[in-house]
Amino acid sequence: MLLSTSAVSVFAQSSTLATLHHGGEIKTFYGTSALVEAAQAAVDGDVITLSSGTFFSPDTITKPITLKGAGMELDTLNSVVPTIIKGDLVINIPESSTNNLLVESVDVQGDIKYITLKDPQFLKCRANSVMNVDLASKLVNSNFLHCIISSKFELSTNSSATLVNCYVSEPNSVDLKTSNFEFENCVIRDDSYSHYSTGVYGGSTYYWGILTIYSSTLKNCIICYRGDNGGTNKSYYYSIYDESSVSVVNCLAVAYQYDKVRLFVERTNTTVNHTNYTTADEASVFVGWSVKNSLENLKTTRLELTDAAKAKYIGSDGTQIGIYGGKLPFNSLTNNPRITKCEVDGKTTADGKLNVKVEIAGGK
Repeated sequence: MLLSTSAVSVFAQSSTLATLHHGGEIKTFYGTSALVEAAQAAVDGDVITLSSGTFFSPDTITKPITLKGAGMELDTLNSVVPTIIKGDLVINIPESSTNNLLVESVDVQGDIKYITLKDPQFLKCRANSVMNVDLASKLVNSNFLHCIISSKFELSTNSSATLVNCYVSEPNSVDLKTSNFEFENCVIRDDSYSHYSTGVYGGSTYYWGILTIYSSTLKNCIICYRGDNGGTNKSYYYSIYDESSVSVVNCLAVAYQYDKVRLFVERTNTTVNHTNYTTADEASVFVGWSVKNSLENLKTTRLELTDAAKAKYIGSDGTQIGIYGGKLPFNSLTNNPRITKCEVDGKTTADGKLNVKVEIAGGK
């Protein structure tokens, strides 16, 4: 019994591993601390490959490495079990570094926090938030593709981010004049219905949506604004409030109370380039939508458009707007190699050989 228990324990530990690639050398680390140990041993430009399973996050990533996981979510159809990073992923890499950080196919069950970070790429990643550590933090020329940011995306001073075919909640900037977002074929969500301005436009109370995406570009996007049942003093819910130059092209605003939602508000001192669709009820836009549970739907729906919405809401490139349109439709399936089938014979052959058949998908 003791032997059997020990064997199971060893197998469970060894099934979670991090492989460090340095030049032509390969070193392997095992267990939930494998990523911590691999990150400590890595140097600039190294590649760390993570298996499926749960890993503790390093205190801070300070080297421009490539970090590849097995996937950001469970996908039984394609034999994908996710790579989970437990805790916040804190990154502080000098701008002078000649290599760039790449993080791919992981589920960060915490926040991605940056101190100094330039030209990073995040591909097929999930995280609670992307946020600065303090007011001195800077995120420059960051790129996100096929990512899910479920709570908040915050840019600090002199920062910039490009998001393509992503789902992102509550984008905002600490410094409105020096930071900017570029969104293309994204679904953008805003829960913050408490933004308001009293005494404007005839004394009514106006509830704004996404406040701080100034000097930014939105193209072929769907903007989901929370809204509520309204009231006598709640006149309109604006998905975008623009005070400076904001380009909004082929975008759609959806909300619970869609008849009270406007895609943007014009101000006399504002320069806006806008070619957009009218606002719509979210239940007519997304497949499987329930108005009663609209907030929960925003967290769990695959954000696929209904057939009617696909035909009606076309982006500037001729494809549907939202995350399944454009040149790179959203797909959470990892690009990294993965074992899809493994067969091992029950006994060796007469000459002492054991037949093992392994099928691998993905990879470049």
